[in-house]
Amino acid sequence: MTPAETKQLIGLLATKPRVGMRRALDMQIRGAALAQLGALVVVVTGIVGYISNSMMPVAEEAVAPSPLGYVVVAASNIVISSFVFFWAGRAIKGEGDLQDVALALILHQAFMVLFPLWLSIVVLTVPSIIGIAMIAGFVYLMYLMVGFIAEAHKFPSTWTALLLIVGVLFLLAFALLFFVSLLGIAPPA
Repeated sequence: MTPAETKQLIGLLATKPRVGMRRALDMQIRGAALAQLGALVVVVTGIVGYISNSMMPVAEEAVAPSPLGYVVVAASNIVISSFVFFWAGRAIKGEGDLQDVALALILHQAFMVLFPLWLSIVVLTVPSIIGIAMIAGFVYLMYLMVGFIAEAHKFPSTWTALLLIVGVLFLLAFALLFFVSLLGIAPPA
């Protein structure tokens, strides 16, 4: 793949997520190449997360996570989310396989790496609109994820992917709440 083709693919992924994801899926990134792409994205996520948190003011008692902590969180996020979205998509008649879903989530994570950089630029230039920038970034990342998941599972409608994502988020939140309650952890009174 030439640099021009790579630039065109990134542009498609950023502006037309379903079209870009279809092109990425047609490249047949599988097995070791998929694992290497995932490792690259996870390591870059760790580095960017650590650097962006190092620039933010932290309370004296707080301990900032190490770059390895960011890597572990990003890797576990991709792995767990890949299995959950694969299973949930198949439950509602999705046709994608596990590697398609993993590729979609790896590419989404690659775009999520840019989010802290975007927020840092906004804070340094126009700090009064940080709230609007955060909401705009969240909406854009959700737009990308809906397109990526819709294409990975070959859903006829992006609304199906949106409902799948919202449903999975609610189920994961409920499961987390259930397990935390089993451990006896309660919010402070």
